[in-house]
Amino acid sequence: MFEQALILARGNGILRSEAYLLFNLGNLYTDLEATDSARDAFQKTRDACQVLDDHFLLLNIDLAESALARRLGETRRANAYLHSAHQLVQNSHSSFENSLWSMEAGSLALAEKKSEKAAAYLLDALTQFKDGGQMLEAASSTLLLSQAYYLNKEHQQAYSMMEQALGMASRLESIQPLVVVGRGVKEDIKRYVEDPAIGPAAVKLLTRIENFEKQIASLRRKLRPHTATVLLIPPKLSIYALGRSQVKVDGKAVTIPSWANQKRARELFFFLVTQLNKPMTKEEIGVSLWPESSSEQLRMQFRNTLYFVRYALGQEVINSTDRHYSFNSDMDYSYDVQEFEHQIDQVELADTPSRKIELLQDAMKLYQGEFFPEGEGSWVMLERQRLAQIHEHSLLELAQLLLERGEPKITLTHCQKLLAEDHCLESAHRLAMQAYAALGNRSGVVNQYEQCKQFLRDELGLEPSPETTKLQKILR
Repeated sequence: MFEQALILARGNGILRSEAYLLFNLGNLYTDLEATDSARDAFQKTRDACQVLDDHFLLLNIDLAESALARRLGETRRANAYLHSAHQLVQNSHSSFENSLWSMEAGSLALAEKKSEKAAAYLLDALTQFKDGGQMLEAASSTLLLSQAYYLNKEHQQAYSMMEQALGMASRLESIQPLVVVGRGVKEDIKRYVEDPAIGPAAVKLLTRIENFEKQIASLRRKLRPHTATVLLIPPKLSIYALGRSQVKVDGKAVTIPSWANQKRARELFFFLVTQLNKPMTKEEIGVSLWPESSSEQLRMQFRNTLYFVRYALGQEVINSTDRHYSFNSDMDYSYDVQEFEHQIDQVELADTPSRKIELLQDAMKLYQGEFFPEGEGSWVMLERQRLAQIHEHSLLELAQLLLERGEPKITLTHCQKLLAEDHCLESAHRLAMQAYAALGNRSGVVNQYEQCKQFLRDELGLEPSPETTKLQKILR
């Protein structure tokens, strides 16, 4: 949604809207722990502010960058941004701006283990937020203040602040920003889950926080295909099976011996990736991967191979529940097969030939060759054939669209690529004949038809279809 609005604002020259959308996008990336992307969005916001001279937005960027640096443990950098923000606040008479600064100053003091200083800042922020009716910010300040009082060994005050924060949370329409703040005080909230008075509310907030943390990886994965203005950092796991069998962790190819020298480990991993959301027992896996193994051999093979996969790619890569195993699709990952199929699916939704061409061209770039080239077995062959058929159909569609757009030379190039894979693909021969005709090359039409006829006779013992023969007569 942010990206679509941002593109719309940019297209209409609405710089102020673009700047605020970029800022919100940076906050979203911060919440999803995409640090480089957040900083990129904040820098783009600063660039826009050079033209706008927007005091409030500049203040919020400084505070956001201070918070980001603080979460990363970069306290010196955080203090520099906080100092810059303070200079802006001093030139303002806004109590809201001052309270925002005080809340970040208190948060940074907590990170630096200066709890008394933190309590003073946070109490000031809380008072001003309450006076201004900003209850979400007041609830956030109260949560942080509870932590500060506890560190100061003022346990009764800490309890009182936690009680107030949970009470305010129950009255808010949306508590997602409070959930983000709550991640930093999880241990404090846990301290009260057994309390008869505030325990249920503490459990409720804690559950929301933990659910959000579990979703961070999948949210980043879902966001990635829709980001264009600000590049999202590479996924934790990048999987390539089209034309190669490669895995990258944090953008770096996995080359350690337990992966590079263990073909079975790669087979097990890529097999489970193809069985998304289909947990399988080791016996079911064994039928596909090692059908000749005895029960004892399978037990040893599976245990050792699973160890190699997890050692090379991480323990969280393979889920294990009730003796059923599956690829962890909740991870932040990319898989070129999924991306290829997603692009093809989008073609059906495209409303113009130009958009269809664009999507098909992107899909063709993803299809680097046959599925899992080193793989063997029926499961590989079935997946390889399925994807090859999708590729063939899609490349034919792209060639046809390009011909209709008046680009017969590129159409011919695609047809030749298809015919190199399947000499007897009559639809590609017919399209090539049409491309030659569009170029005014009548001999090319005839030669293409003769090639088609020869291949069909030599390889299949067949004659060209009536459709192909009729087209040749029309075009020659």
